[in-house]
Amino acid sequence: GEVIDSLFEMQKRETTVRQLREELQKTINEFIEKNPQKGFIFFIDDLDRINPPVAVQILELLKNIFDLENCIFLLAIDYEVVVKGLEPKFGKKSMENEREFRSFFEKIIQLPFSMPINNYEVKEFIINKLDELQLMSDETIRSESDTIEEISLLTVGKNPRAIKRLMNSLSLLNCVSRKNT
Repeated sequence: GEVIDSLFEMQKRETTVRQLREELQKTINEFIEKNPQKGFIFFIDDLDRINPPVAVQILELLKNIFDLENCIFLLAIDYEVVVKGLEPKFGKKSMENEREFRSFFEKIIQLPFSMPINNYEVKEFIINKLDELQLMSDETIRSESDTIEEISLLTVGKNPRAIKRLMNSLSLLNCVSRKNT
């Protein structure tokens, strides 16, 4: 509450980025003095779902304003989507300008981690979901599992979110179908 109140007080007066950062750091330090061995973790998700140039602006703000002690920022982004926001700055990504794109992210993201979706067991996930939905018999699911996996890979790919969305659609269609019978 104190951090938010402090930020709103600062917004009432015109301040510079530096003043905002200093005031935020001061508030965080005061909190940590009262609560030893604690810090802040900020989770920032779905930057890849907004307009890519806006996502880049937010990343720049994070770099300039929120370089704070005792704070960790975890960013969950799809690099390939957000990198499109750099095109107005650097042009279309190419072999010649790839270094500028990479440098931009290296200055902001200190420890990148890619989710290992390629190691994801698509077939098992789909079979388990189909079992839960009870759309077909266990025997049919098992005997057709290779075909089901191939159709999934050709349509929605390996992305767990896309597969889950497909399964949710099947579940909805199943519910509608049962209501109409």
